[in-house]
Amino acid sequence: MQLEGNKVTIDSMEYFIDNAAKILGILHYMVNEIFTNKSINELPL
Repeated sequence: MQLEGNKVTIDSMEYFIDNAAKILGILHYMVNEIFTNKSINELPL
């Protein structure tokens, strides 16, 4: 992945994730923290 100004270029190679469950767990925790610690009016939309 490469960022040039406001343009992002992604190569076409396949990447394998060896610990998807851990990554999804961390993502779930982060999203849950956002929605449980703020009111709906404070969410960045």
